[in-house]
Amino acid sequence: MYIYIYMNVSFISKINKKMKVIILLIIVLLFSAIYLFLDDSNFSGINNIKEIIKKEIIKEKIKKEIKENFKGLEKDEHIIDKITKETKYIVKKKEFTKEKIKPNIYQNFFDRLYFSAITSSTLGYGDIYPVSNIAKFLVLIQAISTIIIIII
Repeated sequence: MYIYIYMNVSFISKINKKMKVIILLIIVLLFSAIYLFLDDSNFSGINNIKEIIKKEIIKEKIKKEIKENFKGLEKDEHIIDKITKETKYIVKKKEFTKEKIKPNIYQNFFDRLYFSAITSSTLGYGDIYPVSNIAKFLVLIQAISTIIIIII
């Protein structure tokens, strides 16, 4: 009788583990969809590529401007600062519009799916993290629900 009860409990625990995995996958997908409705400004780390591109373009424009206009002159920090500010303004207004560098819906969903999976696994790499209160609240709910499912 002991062997029969042990086998029966073992079978139930296997089903229970499978159900936990399915529930966790559903939670990851559900929160990915919820996060998709939030703008990128609710998260930090997503726009790092955009910032790197902006900085590189500004550097290149400054180098080009210095080479063209200040050949043979000693570098004057005031002039360089002025050119930097002007270039930042030009890059911001003309070259970098949201339409040109905004990721498509598939990339947004993949970013949210990645963030949701990392949050559910409780790893929390920190490469993408919530900055707004609504995003922090949703992450809190997701983390608590994941821990409850793992514990039960």
